[in-house]
Amino acid sequence: MFDRRRFKDDIETRLRKVPEDKCIAFAVRSAMRVLPLLADRQGVPFRHWKPENKSNYLLAILKNTARGVEYVLTKGHIDYAAAIADAHIIHVAYVEACYHDVDCSTVYAANAAYTAYTACAEYPLTAYEYAHALVPNTYNYKTAAAYTADAAIDVNADVDIIREIQQDLADLEKMIAEKLLQQPLWSKATTKEWQHINSRFRFAVLKLNAGFEVWLDWYDDRLQGKPIDIKLLRQWNNVPKDIQKQGVVAINAYLKSLLPKVETRSVFESCLRYFQRLW
Repeated sequence: MFDRRRFKDDIETRLRKVPEDKCIAFAVRSAMRVLPLLADRQGVPFRHWKPENKSNYLLAILKNTARGVEYVLTKGHIDYAAAIADAHIIHVAYVEACYHDVDCSTVYAANAAYTAYTACAEYPLTAYEYAHALVPNTYNYKTAAAYTADAAIDVNADVDIIREIQQDLADLEKMIAEKLLQQPLWSKATTKEWQHINSRFRFAVLKLNAGFEVWLDWYDDRLQGKPIDIKLLRQWNNVPKDIQKQGVVAINAYLKSLLPKVETRSVFESCLRYFQRLW
């Protein structure tokens, strides 16, 4: 029988021996891997969130994921005020999911998302206490990474998730953080069940009709381990305030406008590209 507590404790122990940037890379990868489970398994896209909140919650999760990636690759200072604000939104999304008593997979996927953010916060204790009242006093980026992996296991405690977490832990010993972060999220081909979950997530996101196809393409590139354009990522993480005030659709449209024209894809092209990979 799989002992989750022992596995989580082992993760924390091993992370104490590695530097901060590797812990952050590990946390971000763990959270990204289970992102598709946010869409829920009951057939209703994001049913755990109120309709008027769905796009805002999802964007906050994606933005903070991108911030974590940038931090690992550049070691530069991110916009912590914006990051903490988004972390608070993610926490509210988590609470709303719990309130609607959804299946654990959705709740823990949201948990993984905002815990990953705290791993890259400059003041992780303050940031996490602001986002979540249950933070232990000894909280730091190493325990943040462990909690993220623990949440990922809770999402889908099967051999695939556990294998990937173990693989990342092994890679921490032989790879620099930047290289680890740019590896494919899955070391082996995913199961048909997981492909179905990912497909359902993509359609749920597109159904929001808020321009999220630009993020789906970005996530697809992370799944495949494609090189990350750091300059572009910095632009994504520094959206002008006047555009931010216009809401999710305007923000996503702005992000898409920053892409080289040859890389922009329509919703149809995004779906076609994904299914071609499955075939």
